[in-house]
Amino acid sequence: MGGKGGPLWKQMTFHLSNQSSEGNITIRRADGSAVKNTLKDGFLEFLHKEIQSIQNNEEDFQGLPFEFHGGFVGYLGYGLKVECDASSNKAKSSTPDACFFFADNLVVIDHNNGDVYILSLYDEYSSNNGNGIYGNATHTSWLLETEKRLLRMVAMAPTLPINRNSLVGSRDVNKHSFVVEKSKDQYIKDVQSCLDFIRDGESYELCLTTRMRRRIENINALQLYLKLRKQNPAPYAAWFNFSSVNLSICCSSPERFLRLDRNAILEAKPIKGTIARGRTPEEDECLRLQLKYRQVYEICTLPFSIHHFFPIKHGPYSFLFFTLGFCTTYNHCSQISK
Repeated sequence: MGGKGGPLWKQMTFHLSNQSSEGNITIRRADGSAVKNTLKDGFLEFLHKEIQSIQNNEEDFQGLPFEFHGGFVGYLGYGLKVECDASSNKAKSSTPDACFFFADNLVVIDHNNGDVYILSLYDEYSSNNGNGIYGNATHTSWLLETEKRLLRMVAMAPTLPINRNSLVGSRDVNKHSFVVEKSKDQYIKDVQSCLDFIRDGESYELCLTTRMRRRIENINALQLYLKLRKQNPAPYAAWFNFSSVNLSICCSSPERFLRLDRNAILEAKPIKGTIARGRTPEEDECLRLQLKYRQVYEICTLPFSIHHFFPIKHGPYSFLFFTLGFCTTYNHCSQISK
C-alpha cells in the first residue's frame, strides 16, 4: 500500500494529442504544486527516462521477500498503441491515456506469514548535511509514526465487514439496471462475422466482447473494491485512486499479462478456459477434470500467439500448461518465459 505525502511522491497524468504520440503531461507534487509540459517523444519514452534516472542501493533491499521496493505504479491506456507503431486510434478515451504515482512510502503486508514491512525512499544527495552523513527527517518521522500506529492497532478479523449501504449514495441501488452496449441482433451479427473471419483464415480464434454500463450517483470506490476483493479474491488485484482527475480503478484478476523481473526474465501468463467451482468435493473434482481435458488445441496454440508480443523474437522460450484453482473458478493457464 502506498499513499500521498512523501517528499518524492508525485502523480503523472498524460493525455495524447490527436492521433500522434505527442501529448500533454501534468505532474503534481505532494505539496499541491503542478507543472504542465508537452511530450514530443511520447509518454513511454518519458517514463523510461524517469526510471533510468533512479538509482537504488540494492543492498538496502536484500532479504526482503518481495520485489517492489517503491517506484512508479499506475496504468497505460490502449491509446498508447500509437507509441508502439500503431497507425492511429479509432476512439479517444474519456480518461487520461496514462496515470502513474511515484510511491515513496510503502506498507507491505505478508498475508501468509502475518508480517508487515514499512519502507520509505528518500534522495540521499538532497539530504546530505554537509559532513558526509545522509539523513531525512521527513522519511524518518513517517517510519516511526507508521510503526507506532501499526503497533497500536487492535487485532481485526481477517475479513472486514462490507457495508452494502455505503457503496452508493442513492437510496434505491436497484432503480437502474445495467444496459448492454449492443443489441441482441447486433451481437448475433458480430458472432457471424467472427465465424466468417475464422472460416476465411484471418484468425484461428477471435474473442468477442461487449460492455454493460450502469449509471449511479455517488459511489464509495474503496468500499466497492473491498467488496470486489471479498467476493472475487485474485492474485492480481489493485485499487488506484486518482482523485485529481476524478478516476478510481478497481481490479481483481487471476491473469498476468507481462512481467519483467530483476534478472531480465520476461513472462506472460495468459488464461484461456474457465469453469465454476463445485458445491461438493466430488463435483469440484469432476469440473476440474472437465476443464482440464477440453479445449486442448486452444490452450496449446495460445502461447505461440502470445510470444509474438515479446520484444525478442528468437528463442529459447519455455512453455508450461496447468490448471489453477481459485475461490470461485478453475482456469486453464499457460506460462511463457523468455
